[in-house]
Amino acid sequence: MVILGAGASYDSAPSRPPIGNTQYRLPLANNLFDERPAFRTALTTYRDIQPIVPYLRSRGNKGLEEVLQELYDNEANHPDRPRQMMALRFYIRDLIHECSTHWLEEVDGITTHKTLLDQIRGSQKDRTLFATFNYDELLEDALTDHGFKIVDLNDYIRPDNQFGVYKLHGSMRWARLVAGPSDQPIRRQDLIVKAAKLNLIEPNYGLGIFENIQENEVENFPAVPAIAIPINSKSAFECPDNHLENLVQHLPKVDKILAIGWQGKEAHFMSLLKRHLPILKALCVVSVDDADNILRNLTSELADKMSPELSSQAYKYGFSNFVTQRAGMALFDL
Repeated sequence: MVILGAGASYDSAPSRPPIGNTQYRLPLANNLFDERPAFRTALTTYRDIQPIVPYLRSRGNKGLEEVLQELYDNEANHPDRPRQMMALRFYIRDLIHECSTHWLEEVDGITTHKTLLDQIRGSQKDRTLFATFNYDELLEDALTDHGFKIVDLNDYIRPDNQFGVYKLHGSMRWARLVAGPSDQPIRRQDLIVKAAKLNLIEPNYGLGIFENIQENEVENFPAVPAIAIPINSKSAFECPDNHLENLVQHLPKVDKILAIGWQGKEAHFMSLLKRHLPILKALCVVSVDDADNILRNLTSELADKMSPELSSQAYKYGFSNFVTQRAGMALFDL
């Protein structure tokens, strides 16, 4: 299983090393409110979140997810918080779509994800699972060349595909449907203003795919972006129940984990791993600064799943370097 966090999208092009933020580099969580042109445009579009932007930019030693958690926890006590959180869904969706579209153009479509797939396909015959917490479609773009076509949400877990993809926090084109079909055009601002009163259908029955992210409805139902707000204590997944059921079905067959740009802080996902993984024979963490700490934490969290002969590796030179140096070949060949 390959687990992808924000660092995998941030360092997703060997031709653009992650030294500073170019205009369209996919952001880490703490960079979601950088003063880049595309981000500033989205901020002027979604005025409802403008009052909380200073909190998110002037955080001191706190991470953005921690500050958003404080705001989220205050939702019931602040009349404007529900619409601010809804506007935040649209804001994040729009800037991720803008960045990823232009990023693929900037790097001529040559991404680390495609090279990683080339290495996996050259050495792995068994099904490979991708669990990702990213909203972008860099992984889908890489998989397109291998028969991975997305028409509906069930295509992510098709049994005849070598890869199963689980987007646990949603995706930039996913839509969360609102109860009650509409017979008139839906205004985005109305969905934001009425956020506290919207009846969002449960994910397994109320998720769809926006054909165009400028639309605000799917199959005549009002819809909002199906993405999880980046807060510390996420307690639920933003994906269909049958995706989770499929993941649980396949986890007992996973004996190797490659974690790329993932901090390992999603407690609800870690709980799934603890319950359903078998004994692991390999664990590799790819990061830039803190690979050793992440590996140490994962090894501690999954202590009951560690084989005495476990092959573990902390690769601290980033995703692009990992694939160009073929550092994962030993792991794939185990």
